[in-house]
Order: sequence, then C-alpha cells, then structure tokens
Amino acid sequence: MAGMSRAIVVSMLGAALALLAGAGCSSNDDAAKFVGNWRFSSGASLTATCPPPTGMIPLDLTGGTFTIQRGKDVSRADGSTDASTSPLVLTFNGCQVTFNVSGSRATAAPANQTCSFDVPPIGGVSVTIMSWTLDESNGALTAAVHGTALLGCDVTAGGSAVRDADASAGGG
Repeated sequence: MAGMSRAIVVSMLGAALALLAGAGCSSNDDAAKFVGNWRFSSGASLTATCPPPTGMIPLDLTGGTFTIQRGKDVSRADGSTDASTSPLVLTFNGCQVTFNVSGSRATAAPANQTCSFDVPPIGGVSVTIMSWTLDESNGALTAAVHGTALLGCDVTAGGSAVRDADASAGGG
C-alpha cells in the first residue's frame, strides 16, 4: 500500500510539473496575440493638420485592413525568430512598420520609421512615424499614431481594430 500511494504522489507531481511547464511556455509569447489579419472598426481615422492653405485633411480608416506578422529578432546572431523576443511587422497599404512587444502593448521601434500613405486628393504622402502603439484587450486592438509629414503637417491616427480572417495582407 505504501508503494501504491508513493506511485500516486509521483504521478500527481509529474502531472503538476507538466501543467506548469505548459503554462510557462504560453505565457512568454506576448507577440502571439497581435499576429494575424485585422480590420479597422467604425470611427478609426487619420488626420493631417497642415499649415495654411492646406489645413486639415481627414481620412476615414474604417474597413481598412492590415496584417501583423512575426519579424526577425535582429539581436540574435542567427536572425531567427523567438516567440518571446521577436519583433512584429505590421503591413498596411504597402507600408511596413516594426514593433516590439511588452505584455499587451506593441510599440513601433525604432522611432521615426517612414511610410508613404495614399491621402486623397494629394496622393502618396511620406509620413515619419514618431510613435505608434497597439494595445490588445479581449482580442481587439486600439491604435494610437503620431507623426509628421512634408510641409510641416502633424499626423495623428487612432481607432480600434478586430480580427478579420478574410483580410488580405496589407490591404486597405
């Protein structure tokens, strides 16, 4: 009987260790919650505020899609991806921005990445992204962007996005 209770205790300890090891692996992958196809929800917008005579240029982002994928960890000599440290790459309208992740926040890194956005009626506008954050909560993202464009325009964007299985990579 003593041998039987010892076997039960050893089995229970083994099961507990397996559960802890599995939980430890999944909790280190903060980036996983950001990876996928996303669609901007109603109210998402980008606004460029420029000096006269241009003035304010609003752009509705509602329905626009973007994709987030794992990037390469440039701090690793072999450039391989590592779930716990790998940066992310966001693609939107042909623009690619890299992000680092900590917990439920992804932050554009490095700062001052440049992208070109199609802004009707002007056309392609180069924007220097000073900051871009993505906060994940309950499977949705909230974005906040601040940057500058040619002619001294201040660019801000914000809104929420939800997962979109049908979104094309970097569409818009």
